[in-house]
Amino acid sequence: MSWSHVELFVKAGRDHKTLGGCPQCQRVSLALSVKSEYGPITLSVTPVNLAKPPSELEHALTELPAIRHNGEMLTNVDEMLQYIDKLFAQPSLSYDCEAATEACKDVFSRCATYSFVFLLRW
Repeated sequence: MSWSHVELFVKAGRDHKTLGGCPQCQRVSLALSVKSEYGPITLSVTPVNLAKPPSELEHALTELPAIRHNGEMLTNVDEMLQYIDKLFAQPSLSYDCEAATEACKDVFSRCATYSFVFLLRW
């Protein structure tokens, strides 16, 4: 079995060293974490401050999250997830379960509502 390395670049936190609070970065990170548990994939995660990106990535990174695999850089979240799911098939990130779809919508709407109410009170 041949192992493949994927580099994930995510938004850096305020200290420019820890992970920042970016839902899209977390989404891709979670997908890659799941894939790395089951398949021939190793993962490195690098927090990046886009105002001062590392010199080697200065021209390659335009938005975050981003992944680099086999010399290819992807920055579109949907394309990244499709690429990851196609390249590392198990476990699949897609689902055709109506109950799961509804549950995910419900979780998102509840979190969004809670966040909105919290911000109004703050």
